[in-house]
Amino acid sequence: MVNVYEMPDLDMLVCCPLCMSPVNEDLILCPVCNEDMTDDGPVEMTVYQYKTENIKVCIYCGEPIMYVALKCPACNKWQSK
Repeated sequence: MVNVYEMPDLDMLVCCPLCMSPVNEDLILCPVCNEDMTDDGPVEMTVYQYKTENIKVCIYCGEPIMYVALKCPACNKWQSK
């Protein structure tokens, strides 16, 4: 896993398009949510954007997750729309 809090704000991150966890860009399966990332493709953003992105609370476990996340990286459940 990538520790974004040890990275400069202008560095680029590659995130899983479903759970929005930072990942290595050459992976096919997200190591956090175990979903295939090839259909939607990874999301690129700066570390600053990642740190300041709006958050919401997972409807199942109550953990804070990125607002645009479709799947909770903590409990691995899909979020309703």
